[in-house]
Amino acid sequence: EHMYSQHFACPDCHISLPKIEPRMFSFNSPFGACPSCLGIGSTMEVDEERVIPDGSISFNDGCVQALSSNPNAWFMRQVEGLLKANGYS
Repeated sequence: EHMYSQHFACPDCHISLPKIEPRMFSFNSPFGACPSCLGIGSTMEVDEERVIPDGSISFNDGCVQALSSNPNAWFMRQVEGLLKANGYS
């Protein structure tokens, strides 16, 4: 038995693909851009060792050096609340 279709599809996987167009192969188009880097070619990642170099220090004692300038700032209070809500000190 043969199945014929005008659409790009895999009968085994049940996956259907849209019509292939040149824009699908262009990194400048959302249709062709990599879903991880969005066509930029690189991604940003956080290096945990650089953010918290000493895991034995608590948040209140300044474990995150970049955030320890003003512990009473609104942002710091928000981060502290988030950490407490998730069981961190």
